[in-house]
Amino acid sequence: MKIDTLHFLVHPGAALAREKRYGSEIPFTDADMEREKELLEVYREKVDGLGEEDVLVLFSPSYAKEYRKDIKAGEEWIRLQEYAKEKLRNRCIVLTHPDFLDTTESLNRSESLDRVLGIMDNRGFDFSLDMPTEVWGTAVDGCVIKTVDSVFKQFQLTNYPIIPVKATEKKDLRSEEIAALEVGLRVNYPKAKLVDRL
Repeated sequence: MKIDTLHFLVHPGAALAREKRYGSEIPFTDADMEREKELLEVYREKVDGLGEEDVLVLFSPSYAKEYRKDIKAGEEWIRLQEYAKEKLRNRCIVLTHPDFLDTTESLNRSESLDRVLGIMDNRGFDFSLDMPTEVWGTAVDGCVIKTVDSVFKQFQLTNYPIIPVKATEKKDLRSEEIAALEVGLRVNYPKAKLVDRL
């Protein structure tokens, strides 16, 4: 199957996972909990809107060593992953927290992204270097933009992946605030492109 649009969902439920991992070490309010649950619903809505030839790569906030425990516990972000897998079937690729987000330096090759490429190849997905690519999730100015940059470089894409802001924790920003955020991101990521949609 030729991929129409390749999507990357980064760390859905990240605040919930962080609260579980670190507990009271990091302040986490009821409002934070509600906001994170709202975001999980936004991600579910975005998954529902994906086309028949779109592929979703989902990077879980769970680390490899915790992943089985999180599945067993039925954590909320795991339920979203299961929903995406049920809805998209083999067009959903789920991996644990990616290696390129654990370093401040740029990796020459990411094992996580090599795994994505291998899985896509094994599932018979064909993609072109100018294929539209979107990266969404948590957090735009951290994990999301780092994923954008890593995917662009390792997949050797023609076009820099876009960030649909309404599918991120910045979903409530107004147009002028989105423009200002894009300007800020371009300091370190000159090709950063934000769009005001889901």
